[in-house]
Amino acid sequence: MNFKIVLYLVIITRALDGLTTYLATPNLQYELNPIVQYFNLGWIGFIVLGFIFTIFVLWLSYYSFNQIIFFDIKANSLKKYVSIFLYGKPNKLGDIFAIPRKQQLIIFVGQVFPISLIYYSVFLIINNIFIFGTYHNEFLYSFFFKIHSYHNFIVSSVPITIFLVVSYFFMYKKYKTYNLKD
Repeated sequence: MNFKIVLYLVIITRALDGLTTYLATPNLQYELNPIVQYFNLGWIGFIVLGFIFTIFVLWLSYYSFNQIIFFDIKANSLKKYVSIFLYGKPNKLGDIFAIPRKQQLIIFVGQVFPISLIYYSVFLIINNIFIFGTYHNEFLYSFFFKIHSYHNFIVSSVPITIFLVVSYFFMYKKYKTYNLKD
């Protein structure tokens, strides 16, 4: 993806997440964002927090997309490719004491996090529409009642899962791109 596409998709999905959040919980009583819960933020705080977060993600992404040259690494396996990218050496990936290079880590997160955020925002939009539907549909309400005890865990674990899956496929794509070209 190029930066413009990421920019538009992040803005659109974050705005739709905010809109569907309003549909699902107009008073933010059931908002799962820990910062909103902890500080008991209202809609103004929610919007300001979302705006600041989105600007930070887009700035990090912009910086990262300008550093694309760092992915041009030759390696004979994905594990070695990731290890060279993060640590500068081919066999450091399994070393728990190895510290990734700061700039490489920022570039990696700047590339992967916005894409993960887009997918997670789509998940949240669907979740919010589902919650909104429980107010108007008996079937959805009874289904939600059955999964209610797991709902917070599901919504909290999905972003980690999405980030890990996107990270894997992102690095795999970069590995294939730079190791299959002539």
